[in-house]
Formats: sequence, structure tokens, C-alpha cells
Amino acid sequence: MVSFTSNDSIAKALILGGAVGDAYGAPFEGFKRGKFTPSFTPSWTSAAITGGGLIGRAPKGTWTDDTSMTLATIASLKDNDGNVNTADMFSKYAEWVNDGAYTIDGVCADCGGTTWRAIVQKHGCDDEHSNGNGSLMRIAPLALTDATDDEIMRISATTHAHPVSMHACVQWVHALRLVISGMDAAGAFAESARYMRANGMGSVSERFAHIGDYDKSEISGKGYVVSTMEAAAWSVINADSYEQSAFNACSLGDDTDTVACIAGSVAGVIHGIGGTNGIPEQWIQDLRGMELINTAINEIESL
Repeated sequence: MVSFTSNDSIAKALILGGAVGDAYGAPFEGFKRGKFTPSFTPSWTSAAITGGGLIGRAPKGTWTDDTSMTLATIASLKDNDGNVNTADMFSKYAEWVNDGAYTIDGVCADCGGTTWRAIVQKHGCDDEHSNGNGSLMRIAPLALTDATDDEIMRISATTHAHPVSMHACVQWVHALRLVISGMDAAGAFAESARYMRANGMGSVSERFAHIGDYDKSEISGKGYVVSTMEAAAWSVINADSYEQSAFNACSLGDDTDTVACIAGSVAGVIHGIGGTNGIPEQWIQDLRGMELINTAINEIESL
């Protein structure tokens, strides 16, 4: 049984922050960094109709698989009274892929290769080439719980069962919990790197303790789970607002929706909703599928 934070505003900011970041980055998914010129930079308004990204021409405010899988994760926790039931969680991921559950338009418009293979073969993929960011993208809600490291790893393993992916999910939850507790982003990410070193994973994330100090040219927006984790952390550390965090993530190119979603959940917690630095109210108003988002927020609050 896991218990949830009583600070509902944090839960709302985390979930909204992830969904808004997802929608911000979706139009530019697959773009290369050189695509962003002085006359065109990623922004909320430039995505009125995407005209790009892997989800095709979708209206502004459309989120993708990152948020769908996050909602499925939350729904499973709710349906199991806060218990981590990986069989049920996996079934909800399959409902998303096969039946369009937890989507805005009733269809799964995009799905990562490793996640797709796991759904088809009915178990997680554990080869070293299965270390995409598909489990990291949905893990943020676990920071609102007291789920154990083993439970977090088992949630990852429903699709991404290689140790690198499983441990990365635990490290990210550790970092997000520290941010929720009030620690600054740079300190939280540096502290979380201790987990990877303690579990023999230091070599794959040796840069993480000082990731904010790296030049943008040294940060990758590609889908490898460690690269995504580094990109999201770098985007948040080098920003003083939610909007800047989202821009940083998206300006890296490549897997923009996932990096902006993961960074957005942290930035939402740090900067809150509205005001000068928080998630812009207009972006929330433009977000599609708010009924599903609000349901997920209510489900966490009810637990």
C-alpha cells in the first residue's frame, strides 16, 4: 500500500506540468536542433496546428503517449487502492495501445518501439537496446507516493526491464521527491546520482551530478533513457520559470515531447501554476483532454 502526499497543489502542478510540457513539445518531435532558426523557435503559439512532429497535424494543446501512459499509471493505482499491481498496470497500458484508452481522440496515435514490443509479447523487454525513455516518461506520479525502489523498478519492467531503465526510473523518482521536499533542482539531481553509484550504475550517469554545468551542445534530446534524464534535468536547472524549462527541453530537438513532459513535471512542482514563473494559465486553458487530466488529479487526491 502506498500513501500519497496531502499537498494537492503539488500533485496538480506535477500532472499539469507534465501534460503541458508534452503538448508543448509534440509538434516538434523528430526535428533536429539545427531546424530551430532565429526566425522560428519552439513556442506554444507556433503549434496552433503542428504541421510537424510524429503525431501529424494535431490541434495546439494535444498531448501524446507520455501523458496517456501517465494517466494509465495513475488509474491503476486508484483502482488498486494505492497498491502497485503491475499486472493491472500492464493491462491498462495494453488498453491504451489496443483500444485508445487514456487518449484525447480515442486512438493511440504514437507508441515507442520497446513499449509496443512489450505489449505484443506480453512482458517487458530486457535487452540493452530496450533502454528508451518509455518507462521514465510515466514514472513521475510515483514521486507522490511512498512506493519502494523495488515497486518503481517493477513498474518500469512491465515494458522496460533492462537494469539501466529500471534504475533510471528510481533515480528520477528520488530526485523529484527531493524537489517536492523543497530542495533546489541542481541539489536534488546531484543527490539522486548517489543512488545510481550505489547500485552500480554510476558509469551510465556519471555526468548527472553536475549536469546543469554542461554546455547545451553536450546535451542530447534523443530517446536513450539516460540522455532523456540528463536533458530534462539540464532544462530545469538552466531555467528560472516553467516556460523557460519547456523551451530548453524543446530546443534540444529530437524527442521533444518526452523531454519537455519529464522536465515539465519537475518545473511544475518548482514554479507552480500561473503567476510570473509558473505554468502559464493560457497554456492550461488551451490544453486538450482536460477531463482526463482532471480525473487523474482527482484520483490521486482521493487516495
